[in-house]
Amino acid sequence: MKKLITFLLVSFLVTTKLLATPYTIAEASGTSGAQIATDISTAVSAGNTDIIIQLENGGTYGILGTDAIAVPAGVTSLTIYAAPGIMPTFNCGAFITFADAGVMTRITIDGVKAVTTAGTSKALIACTSGTYPLGVTIQNSYVTGFRYVIRASTTPTAELLNGITVNNNIFKSMDVFLTGFTCIINTQTYTNNTFLDTNGGVLIDYRTALNAGMNFTFSNNTIYSLSTPNIGTGGLIRLAGNPTTGTYTISRNIIASGSVQTYAVGNYQAYANLNFATSYTTNNITYTAKGFTNIQSYTSGIATLAPGYATYDLTIGDATFPGKSSCGDPRWYYIAVTPSVASLSGFSYNEGSGPSASQSFTVSAVALRAAITLTAPTDYEISTDNSAFSGSLSIGTAGSDLAATTVYVRLKAGLSFAAYNNETIAISTTGLSDKTVACSGNVSNGTTSINNQANSKNITVKGSEIFLYGAANVTVVNATGVVVKSLSNVNRVSLNNLPKGIYIVKSGNEVLKVSK
Repeated sequence: MKKLITFLLVSFLVTTKLLATPYTIAEASGTSGAQIATDISTAVSAGNTDIIIQLENGGTYGILGTDAIAVPAGVTSLTIYAAPGIMPTFNCGAFITFADAGVMTRITIDGVKAVTTAGTSKALIACTSGTYPLGVTIQNSYVTGFRYVIRASTTPTAELLNGITVNNNIFKSMDVFLTGFTCIINTQTYTNNTFLDTNGGVLIDYRTALNAGMNFTFSNNTIYSLSTPNIGTGGLIRLAGNPTTGTYTISRNIIASGSVQTYAVGNYQAYANLNFATSYTTNNITYTAKGFTNIQSYTSGIATLAPGYATYDLTIGDATFPGKSSCGDPRWYYIAVTPSVASLSGFSYNEGSGPSASQSFTVSAVALRAAITLTAPTDYEISTDNSAFSGSLSIGTAGSDLAATTVYVRLKAGLSFAAYNNETIAISTTGLSDKTVACSGNVSNGTTSINNQANSKNITVKGSEIFLYGAANVTVVNATGVVVKSLSNVNRVSLNNLPKGIYIVKSGNEVLKVSK
């Protein structure tokens, strides 16, 4: 009978889900959680049960420490979502609460920064009754300050048949991710996440009887604490017993610390079937009992593994680390972009002509997370084929290395007489500070009079002295295009303190080339 009731309930939920049309509520920045809950109630009263709450990119919502979205009865699916861009911030106590999930099939949080007051016992998703949604998805989000992420304060009576999916998030200053459940959760998947300063609790607290259908995955996660314990006496994973049934995949994780730490346990028990053979821990962490099976120790130290660790930048900096592009949260994978030169110089042409002849350099990369964008400075342009030049280029693709690729550079046509020095090409990609290549050149006048013999109408040269007819502004540029003098409202300029060489003297529309 119990199985029949469960079957009928699931059939009803699936049918309801298929028939429901998603109803989107666009919430403006500044809206409180209470108002969003009211908007959901209004939508449900109008017959809408599959609700999408769309937040503004960069918006700010809620009230820190007290606000929440209290989900009304009748909602079959709730998605709180923001399009890719500047993540909106939702200040709250708990984020989502409900007394009875009723027929809800899934809660989804996607692309949201959820913030509560650190040090409290708040939960991101809190259930205070005996039913819970049949699935929870948290992805592409930043969650900070919550003691719990998913919490049932009353033991749920319904299974989370569709399971828990947690992907591509950062969780900071939390204690326990999952707690309060003794019902079966058929699938739990935790991938590509970073857990920061987790305060020493049990990260995954799942104490129900294990079943043959259980599918548990904990892969490509980075767990890091600057100074406080990140996996304390509670352990990383707490199960009801040794997992002898079901499928458990623990792979390619990194557990790191910014300080020396000793923990009593690795997992809550010495689980024989949880194998950490492809995962790493930094060598400043010591587990004294119930450790991880076969976990590897990274022996070179946290400062080598992640040079930015003190500021929570966990980008892997060790090119020799075997897991540099496969272990931990992929957002921290090792990445390198290398231009072949730091600078190029000697670009030139005569005023009224141009562009200059091109020069080139190469760019190579390892483990790109996104394409490389090259942006030329104002007076230069770039190309990959030495034919079609523009102000920007894109090379390489995410998830791959980049073999040395030639980039051509030239000084733009149509520039005025002047020096164009130390203008930088920016080389940018996700996960790495910009690299630069500095470019220097000049546009000359092309006047051929030399040896102080030819004088213009308003400029006279006598020895190493330049005389102007009336007070005027004057610029003196050397043969490499560097401005060596720039004076205002003068009628005489001396070259006595300059080395021997060719100089271009310009005042207003008058230009003269002289030699000293």
